[in-house]
Amino acid sequence: MPDLIAETLLIENLELQMRIGVGAAERSRPQRLLVTLRAEVTPQAPRTDEVAEVVDYGVIAAGIRRLAAREVKLLETLAGEMAEVAFADPRVQAVEITLRKPDLFADVTVGITTRFTRNASAPVERPAPE
Repeated sequence: MPDLIAETLLIENLELQMRIGVGAAERSRPQRLLVTLRAEVTPQAPRTDEVAEVVDYGVIAAGIRRLAAREVKLLETLAGEMAEVAFADPRVQAVEITLRKPDLFADVTVGITTRFTRNASAPVERPAPE
């Protein structure tokens, strides 16, 4: 088997409905939010064909979906919380998150892209299996 030198986990266009925005009017009803997450993972080829040996994108996507139940003002705040979800797995070393609001304006999609790295001084625990 060839040597694995890099791995990027991808969750693309995860659609959420949530109350998000600076103004109360924008948060008055749920709006569509599109999430793309790219996580740089410590490259390690699985020894068996079992999901426990890799970063489980299903676990990360479920954690992101749970965040949609809240009301948030800033995309930046939400992106940081999403990064924390990804960093719950110690194999995730860096995360890039793009959040887009495709329906806020009729003629343009707006959003942000943020990048995070693991805080080396923070304690890291392996997530419990679901």
